[in-house]
Amino acid sequence: MQRWFRRRQGPDGDVIELHQRRVYILPTRTGLVFGLVLFTMLLGALNYSNNMGFALAFLLTAVTVISIHHTQRNLAGLRLTIEGCAAVFAGEVMECGVRIVNGNRSARWQINAGPTGSATAAADLPAGGSTVLRLCLPTSRRGTQACPVIRVSTRYPFGLFEAWGLLYPER
Repeated sequence: MQRWFRRRQGPDGDVIELHQRRVYILPTRTGLVFGLVLFTMLLGALNYSNNMGFALAFLLTAVTVISIHHTQRNLAGLRLTIEGCAAVFAGEVMECGVRIVNGNRSARWQINAGPTGSATAAADLPAGGSTVLRLCLPTSRRGTQACPVIRVSTRYPFGLFEAWGLLYPER
């Protein structure tokens, strides 16, 4: 799967822009449970011919579809730069940063970054603003360390879906 992501995205330069082809989205556990509840509501409305049940099920489905769009749009258009890491001794934690620049006129919310499997605290970006997320990378041996694949993600607005983009830093 990682090779497919890498081949599809192409090489990463110094400044990486997360355009729509680089943003992936899947439902979270909460989103799957919510979908199951919506399906159960629809079945109940069908069984009892309840028009208010239909209205509520379709309204919540529409909100869910709109949240897919907002989750994906929260990441698309961000420009990312990997900042250099300081030298550390073997076994210490190496710190480096990911600068995130929002060149859009709308704010971005709950942006996380980190190696696959871990993430930093969520950061909010104002319109036209930028921030640096500090990554703590463990080291186990001496010498130059390769930077792992960095995953930038968000679950905004409702936590029903998670959108992410992968960065493959060269240094």
